[in-house]
Amino acid sequence: MLLSDLIATVSRSSLSELLDSFCDLATGRHALRGVSIALNGHHGLVQGRSAHFRAFSIADWDSLHDRIGPDVAVAPAHRVDERTAARFTPVEAAMTLHADADPSGVGSASLMALGHTTPSQENRETLSRTLSELLHTIRTHVQEHCATQATLSRLRHMLTTVESLAKVGVWQVDPASRRLQWSDEIYRLHGLSPGREPDMETALGFYPEPGRSALRERLERLLAHGEGFDLTVPIDRADGQRRVVRAIGASDDGAGRRASSVFGVFQDVTSQALREKELWWTANHDPLTRLPNRQLFAERLAAACDEASFSGQYGVVIIADLDSFKVINDVHGHEVGDRVLAAVAQRLHAAAPVVGRVGGDEFGLVVTGFATRQEAQHAARRIIRDLAFDFAHAARLVPITATAGACVLSGKTCDCAEALRSADIALIHAKRRGRREVAFYEPRFGDELIRRDQTLMAVRAALDRGGIVPYYQPQIDVTTGAVVGVEVLARQVLDGEVTTAADFATAFADGALAVSIGRVILATACRDLGELRRRGILPPRLSINVAPMEICYPDYTRNLLAQLEAHGIAASDVLVEITEDVLLGRDQDEVHEALDELAHGGIRVAFDDFGTGYASLIHLASYPVHQVKIDKRFIAEIVTDPVSQAVVRGVVEVSRARAIEVVAEGVETARQLAMLRAIGCEVAQGYHIARPMPFSALATLLTAGPAPGGSRNG
Repeated sequence: MLLSDLIATVSRSSLSELLDSFCDLATGRHALRGVSIALNGHHGLVQGRSAHFRAFSIADWDSLHDRIGPDVAVAPAHRVDERTAARFTPVEAAMTLHADADPSGVGSASLMALGHTTPSQENRETLSRTLSELLHTIRTHVQEHCATQATLSRLRHMLTTVESLAKVGVWQVDPASRRLQWSDEIYRLHGLSPGREPDMETALGFYPEPGRSALRERLERLLAHGEGFDLTVPIDRADGQRRVVRAIGASDDGAGRRASSVFGVFQDVTSQALREKELWWTANHDPLTRLPNRQLFAERLAAACDEASFSGQYGVVIIADLDSFKVINDVHGHEVGDRVLAAVAQRLHAAAPVVGRVGGDEFGLVVTGFATRQEAQHAARRIIRDLAFDFAHAARLVPITATAGACVLSGKTCDCAEALRSADIALIHAKRRGRREVAFYEPRFGDELIRRDQTLMAVRAALDRGGIVPYYQPQIDVTTGAVVGVEVLARQVLDGEVTTAADFATAFADGALAVSIGRVILATACRDLGELRRRGILPPRLSINVAPMEICYPDYTRNLLAQLEAHGIAASDVLVEITEDVLLGRDQDEVHEALDELAHGGIRVAFDDFGTGYASLIHLASYPVHQVKIDKRFIAEIVTDPVSQAVVRGVVEVSRARAIEVVAEGVETARQLAMLRAIGCEVAQGYHIARPMPFSALATLLTAGPAPGGSRNG
């Protein structure tokens, strides 16, 4: 660094004052023509006043004479030799001052003064002191300057490091010239090497549409009105990479005023954008099937509804539920169930543009662009029909089918939330009708659902107030007329009015309610039979109906045995009646386990409504059955229909061969009872024998004994 550079870095006021004072002493009072000051080997000439200061290097010494004239010469003291002295007369070295080196690098100073007179001792001391003060001031200011420069260097290094680590670069635009300046990191962000400044259009060219137009518009608004911006846009780097950047712009002048200076940053947020995209995908998709979840499906359904309303065309939203999927999970395992779901998802994705997994085994679909309602309905039926396929597993084919509810999207108005709700309601209706059905929503479906909800609410209220009670229908020995058993039937009693179980049958399809009703009926029936014993009346065999939701409930058998023990009833005096729905609606292993647990506890099992299912005879061979109850539809025609007679006779013969008791239910006439007696049926029940009755009437009936002719009317 030259002496002039060092002097230029320090405070002009204090240094100039010292130089002026020094020059006055040297050139005024002492008639010296000039003074040479050397700092660290770099030289400057003070000629008259500090304003005439000039800097030169030692290498220029020999040509100094040609530049400052023949009457003045300056030099460091150690460079005054005979050749130099011979050129100028008189020549005298006024003084020399040396100082030790210090961390600032300002370590030595030399002075040579030339003139016609020699300074006095006093003046020499003054010159020496002044030069020392000058050197000290320069040292101080240079040290401060070096410290400042070191701080700035560290800050620049820190800024460069932070820019690189954070992938953030700084930019600035001069509104007047539109000159664009980038930091090094912005060059790297664009895939360029730092160097030539790009113009605005070249810079914008890195950003594909529509991001380019958005960025240009926001820049123009920033320059014209000082409106800051914060955009995230894709960028195509010079090396071909597609990245994502966050562009932020601001103005010193604030919003509402034309900017005099604008600046901002660009940040590479590609990794963050990818993470946000992954998080969004995870939050809105099912990981197993990779389909949209219910939330995203609803959003896409809303878009489809808007499209249908705008175009005036029809569409259809479908909610499809896989048939017997729980059986697939239970029989083959959840891993196979997952594979089935993935296969179904793949088929549906190919069948409809909008598909989502909206429940465990439920899928939603939306198809639009139909000219008529009939076309939309036909498409829905075709999708569900084509969904049926055989899934190969372990050298076996597992049949896969679905039942669906659908709602046609009107070409005029469309409420997506209402459409989804309507499809859900239609699905409930379709499940009641059977499998592989597609039910299209009708307003009456909603009324049915309302009635169902009202029924469930009424049953819950009845349970709370003790309004769900057992009624008993006697079963008699066909030959003797003696009461050999009673079937327990649930009734709802409100203000003296009795409602049969058929009127609140929907409650038995609700798992929690079915279990609650069953427990109340069981506890009351066991208490009533215990009361008969206390009255000295031999209680008949108890047949208890069990809803499909109850039989495999974890503690059903344990609770039943506990109730029997609490009221002194033998397990052998109880039959549990199940229908074929129990067997078809669940995994056979699960049913076997439940029935085996009952048998282990000494409780016998009866098949109700026997003969109506396609697999009734198979079930006789597959399960531990002690009694079958012939369905009343066969009994109703037994007198006049030879086919019904043959069915009843066949059931009786097969059951007798397997030592299974047969009960005929629904006996309405004496002729029916006589025909059953002739065929060899052992037990019967029905309105001809006795209607279902409360406990008080049952106690009276049992006290009176059998009626003449084996018939009782109640």
